[in-house]
Parts: sequence; C-alpha cells; structure tokens
Amino acid sequence: MPGMIEPALMKERILLVTLLVTATAWTARAQAPVADETKVTAWIDQLTALEAFDAGLSPIFGGHDFPPVAGQLKWDVATLSDLTRHVRNEALRSLVGAGPHALPWLLDHLDDKRETKLKVEHESGFGAMWHATEVAAVRPNKREAAALKIDGLNKEREGMPESTASYTATVGDVCFVIIGMIVNRPYNAVRYQPTACIVINSPTTSPVIATALRTMWGGHPTADDLKDWLDEDFAAGNPGAATRLLYYS
Repeated sequence: MPGMIEPALMKERILLVTLLVTATAWTARAQAPVADETKVTAWIDQLTALEAFDAGLSPIFGGHDFPPVAGQLKWDVATLSDLTRHVRNEALRSLVGAGPHALPWLLDHLDDKRETKLKVEHESGFGAMWHATEVAAVRPNKREAAALKIDGLNKEREGMPESTASYTATVGDVCFVIIGMIVNRPYNAVRYQPTACIVINSPTTSPVIATALRTMWGGHPTADDLKDWLDEDFAAGNPGAATRLLYYS
C-alpha cells in the first residue's frame, strides 16, 4: 500500500535508532558527575535556587524528560507562551544523572517544604489553579499498582476543587519530579491543563503522594532495585526504559 514502510526498512530504522540511543546514552554516562552522599545532599539544597519552568514544573507546557541524555524531552501539551523560558537547573540535572545514588535521598526529601524561587500564578479570569494528588503510571508494575490503590490518590474530587491564585514550588515538589525522571514516570508537580487551568501535585501539600512513592520503593532502594524496575519497564515496552538502563549501567 502507498505510504507503508517495507518490513526490512522498518527493521533498519529501528536498529539505527537503537544504535543512536545507545551511543548517546553511553557518551552522556561517561560525562556524568561522580555522586556520593555529600554531593547528593548539596544538590538537593541547591534546588532552592530553581526558578525556571521545566518538564513537570510548568504551568505553560507539559512533558517528560531525562536531562542527562540530549533529545529526550517529549512535549505533551503547551500553550502559546514563550517556551524559551525552559532553562534547566543544574542541580536538578545532576540529581537525575546520579540516579540510583540519589533516589533514597530524594524519597527522604519529598516532605521538604523549603521554597524554591519558582512561583506559579494563575492570572487569567478564565480557568483555575488547584491542588490534586496525581501520580502517573502508564503500565504499572506490581509494586506500583499496589501503591496506586492508596486511598486519596489519583481520585477526582466531587464538584469544583478549591482554587488558588498563587503557589511557590517546594524542594519536595522538585524531588517528586526528579524521581519521575529517574524511574521513567511523568510525575508533574505543576502542569498545564487545557483550557487555562493549572494543576498542582505537591507531596508537601498532599502527603499521600509521598506515601505512595515510599510504598513503591521501601526504605532505602538500591541500584539493583532501580535496575529491576527499569527491566520490567523495558519488557512492558515503556519508552525511555532502555535509555535509562544504558545510562545507569
């Protein structure tokens, strides 16, 4: 049929993409900063300086990213606003790069109420901004599926939720987003919702979010725990799993 790609050509394209992803991930891994407890906690402290919108932390665009490897940002939704404001915080990038070394500390800091410099305001007379308890999962594994059944999580409120005009993102919110970037989940502490709405999913405001993530990962997840998680993701066909497995190997 016209427009269809021959199977042999499709296989070649898949192989080419796989090789490119592998090469990019390995190149980025070679440039990754060395992480230890001192550096990880220092990077978390530096999140208070975060001030620019980012994937999972934006009222004007939505998407998912893996900052250590170029070309991983995938847009889901965006307004007509200027997306050039997407300037990455280097501490955030370093924490995602640290991956399994940072994960236990990020989980510990989900309750961290220290404010960043990222202030979100709903200035339009149309739409609204409100708090929710969203923890996204496309193809949840068994541990994840059990945690997502926690009461109060991912449930629609009856009627119109109470709106707010202004919100300042916390260090705990950023840790929530970073964990999503590490474990291949689109966790959004701040996200845009058509039309002219903003949804806040804050573990410091809604503790059930922190409870769910800690239930998934236990007290102190190891590098093997993350590898097993990503192996399951890869087997389930979740995009992004292969890149993370290669990078964190």
